[in-house]
Amino acid sequence: EIIRRSTARTIGAYFRDGRGASAAAPPGLQLARHGEAADGGGGGRRRPIHAVSVELTRPEIAKGAVGAGFVNNIRDKDGVVRRMPMAIEYGGALYMPLGLAVALAARGKPGDTRYLAGADTLTAMGEPLPLGPGASLSLDIPGKAAIPRVSAADVLAGKPLPLAGKLVFVGFTNSAYDKIETPFDSRADGIELHATLAENILGGHYLRLAGKR
Repeated sequence: EIIRRSTARTIGAYFRDGRGASAAAPPGLQLARHGEAADGGGGGRRRPIHAVSVELTRPEIAKGAVGAGFVNNIRDKDGVVRRMPMAIEYGGALYMPLGLAVALAARGKPGDTRYLAGADTLTAMGEPLPLGPGASLSLDIPGKAAIPRVSAADVLAGKPLPLAGKLVFVGFTNSAYDKIETPFDSRADGIELHATLAENILGGHYLRLAGKR
């Protein structure tokens, strides 16, 4: 019901990294491409992840979408998620994360990005975003349960929901699926990362790495 009533639907994709050639891109994936992007094959430690296959949202959900983005994240060596990749290379094209795509759609500027693979910034809506290893952005993650949730049971029951004018991320929040660890929550829901990224970008606040690059 939430998806049906949405006016600016943005769909998700999941990339699998690896070596070798990328499989053919499925229809609709082009919505997730960065607006202006170039890749000369360099970039060192800031080079984006290379993917070899991708899964895209079901066609019946994707119909009418205005944007798309990947749902991948980056886990540090201790297993904690603190960063989000801002670009993934697939089949010679560069793709953006879901949270960024939603932020662009919310401002009525889908695809308004400029990115050179391996650069230390990515420009979104004219604002430079600082990038670290793997073309990642450090997230300003809120405290536990800081992002409001709406129960799927309430949606199916037809209860009035305070969603008008809100950005809504649809994802699993059960106890056994898509759980990640953040600095403030050992059992956070994966969808929270993408809501956090959108909030960071729209609010103009994100973390910058200190020290040597």
